[in-house]
Amino acid sequence: MSDDVTVAIDGLLEPVTGPLPAALRLLHETIRRLPLGSRQYEAVAGIIGPDRVDLVERMLADRQIEMPLLPVEGEPTSARIWRGTWTTPAGRVASQYLVVRQATDHPGGLWAVRDLTTDQLVVDVEGTVLSYGLRSEAERWVRSCMYLAPGASRGQG
Repeated sequence: MSDDVTVAIDGLLEPVTGPLPAALRLLHETIRRLPLGSRQYEAVAGIIGPDRVDLVERMLADRQIEMPLLPVEGEPTSARIWRGTWTTPAGRVASQYLVVRQATDHPGGLWAVRDLTTDQLVVDVEGTVLSYGLRSEAERWVRSCMYLAPGASRGQG
């Protein structure tokens, strides 16, 4: 499949557009953080797991995919996948990155940003992985990239 897809989870994941494998990886990672029962998680993983790209591509042939999610705690929600893009410049930049926890001995862990187009962690000009002590700091880095995206709204100054 050459067209991008968009994934979202109502109330949890804003629409993010990208190539199908990267979009499914993001959706799967987000769903893994939900307090789902083991059977529901296995069912969802059986549809959108990392090795299910061909299945999702066939399912998207003529429709949108919508999966109800019933967390053990919290409100029911839905995960959705559809062909097409989220068209804002900032949205295209946001869909390129995923904040991830690094495997480290650092107390509380360290956070980094994965570039989903290369599947590599973001590095500085010297090749050192950009690491953050707080998830919110890594998210701020992504937001700064969104702000700098060509054509992105800069507000009024």
